Amino acid sequence: MYEYRKGYIDSASFKNKTNNCAISFPCIYPVCPISIDHARMYVIGDVYTRYYRAYNKKVIFPIGFHYSGLTAHKFHAALNSKEENDTKRVFREIYQCHPHVTNYLKQSPYNILDYFAFVTLQDFKKINVSADYEEYYTTNSPQYDRFVLTFFEAYETKKVLIKNENNIQLDYSNRGWRNKMISWSEEVSTIRKQEKIGLLNSANDLKNGWNILKTEGYGVKWRDGGIIDSMHDSELLSLYDIVNHVSKNGYEFTDRDMEILFNVLSGSSSTNIPSGVTRVLSWLPTSLLIMEEHLKVWFIKKLYTESLLFSPCYRTKNFFVLGLGMKNGKRMSSSQGTAVLLQDLISQNDPIPARMIILMSGGHPSSFYNYDDSIPTQINKLFLSFKHFISHSLIELLSANELVLNDLLKDSSVEDVLSRLETKEELLLIFNRLEKYIVEGYLKQCLIELMTILPKTYKKYMLKDRQLLLFIINFYMKILLGVTLIEL
Repeated sequence: MYEYRKGYIDSASFKNKTNNCAISFPCIYPVCPISIDHARMYVIGDVYTRYYRAYNKKVIFPIGFHYSGLTAHKFHAALNSKEENDTKRVFREIYQCHPHVTNYLKQSPYNILDYFAFVTLQDFKKINVSADYEEYYTTNSPQYDRFVLTFFEAYETKKVLIKNENNIQLDYSNRGWRNKMISWSEEVSTIRKQEKIGLLNSANDLKNGWNILKTEGYGVKWRDGGIIDSMHDSELLSLYDIVNHVSKNGYEFTDRDMEILFNVLSGSSSTNIPSGVTRVLSWLPTSLLIMEEHLKVWFIKKLYTESLLFSPCYRTKNFFVLGLGMKNGKRMSSSQGTAVLLQDLISQNDPIPARMIILMSGGHPSSFYNYDDSIPTQINKLFLSFKHFISHSLIELLSANELVLNDLLKDSSVEDVLSRLETKEELLLIFNRLEKYIVEGYLKQCLIELMTILPKTYKKYMLKDRQLLLFIINFYMKILLGVTLIEL
């Protein structure tokens, strides 16, 4: 049984041949408080980060902020307008910005980006998102410019940049390139297989005609002052996450390093590979990329780009695609004031119930869902009931000298748990079932079993087995909520 469990992770969609696991996301565009929809990506990323770490894997868990586009400029202009407008109303009434904050935001579009990036980082910490905060990055750095320009030069070398009057486009109609992308798409996995069909259908919507360059706003500058559109410069963010990780750990990438990196990624043999490039390669392919369904065209563009510039062994293969949330009949959008905001969720609930609400809204995270206003009340009631159960259980076991508190405080590996369950077939089945929920993305179902079903069956076990059941619950609570039972 132990050998079967030991190989379980490789049978899932998280297969990785090395001890390194890189999780990636589309960058956050910090022009407003983050919605629970966007926060959901990072909470789910945290679940899988903790899951990988339980297998003693090293994990890159990045947070990047896209300092590009025009929205920050538009918001800045609207806030400085002498007339009342929707933007002012949303910042005042929906975002609850204090007048002192608004005055700061009015000074510069960059102030808007900096402020909401800071707020997002603080809110993530409150709900136990275990990201690499010391490595967070913004896309207005010289290194990011160098990175983007290098892969656009690779586009140019591959002759897929085509001119259209005063702009340039990518030649998505190129039959050879398209066939290469479609062929590679057969290798790509999604957490639920049915999502893949809808994503690939969006390839039909991707045609020439999408101009790459903008004339204003923030972003990486191409020749003659054109600004690269953020839906193009972000195609290889999953690679840049790793470049950023290596650079934040002491390596400075030069122009030549970037050139060598893309040469090696394309399959060119190279001698004297710089150590920074070798370290980047050791994290590839990206273990899991988490994104939202509305970015399906970006998903196809990413498949195009990686099939052109990367050898198969370096291409992103595993995706978790989240469905969209609806609120009062409208798609959640923080920038339009129609979303449930993470900052409000935290201020109105304790941090742990706030995280539970994010995980338990809707069904499977890949499905579309309508946010139910009664969810917070239900979750808080469930949380209090579960805390009551844990409190009574711990007191019972402590009084019987059957529980070592240190066991519930530490981060346990899979091996730690399995060594205790080796002869406990029924408990092993519970452990496997909970893990299967996580591997297949049924995080809500996993929480429900941990917090309602297992407490109801707890009393049927002998005292020693109750201790082991609590050990299992503790293990998965740490993965799902980032807290141990003692910390509740």
